[in-house]
Amino acid sequence: MPANLSDLLGTALAARHTLLEQLHAEQTNAYRLFHGSVEGGPD
Repeated sequence: MPANLSDLLGTALAARHTLLEQLHAEQTNAYRLFHGSVEGGPD
């Protein structure tokens, strides 16, 4: 059974934790959190 979108977004956010800290320190406020075709967007 495929994962639901909430689970996929949580996984994506966790995988980018370090990157997001760096981007926030650089005052970057626009970035892609989730790439559905790569990270298994739900059908």
